[in-house]
Amino acid sequence: MEVPIGFLQKLWSFISFLPFFVLLLLLGLIKALIIGPVSSAIILIGNSAVIIGLWPAHFIWTYYCLARTKRIGLVLKTLALILFFFYMNVNIIEMKCAVLQKA
Repeated sequence: MEVPIGFLQKLWSFISFLPFFVLLLLLGLIKALIIGPVSSAIILIGNSAVIIGLWPAHFIWTYYCLARTKRIGLVLKTLALILFFFYMNVNIIEMKCAVLQKA
């Protein structure tokens, strides 16, 4: 294949390759429509599983760190532990209510 010389030859080369590029674009769009939702669902399920799986560990570790800290006094520590426990329970109840309202 020779390199086109002149404006008309370059224009014809460009026009003759346009259907090839358009078909490749359509193939990419079709592939994205098929693969995109599947990969999005896999990522969504995986991220949700990690978040739900690590939530108890986060709660326990935060509660443990609050209980073991020596930077705050006994009264503030007790108040923080009680408020943290109720705050976490309220958040869980709100999440359950939001899920039930959507259903």
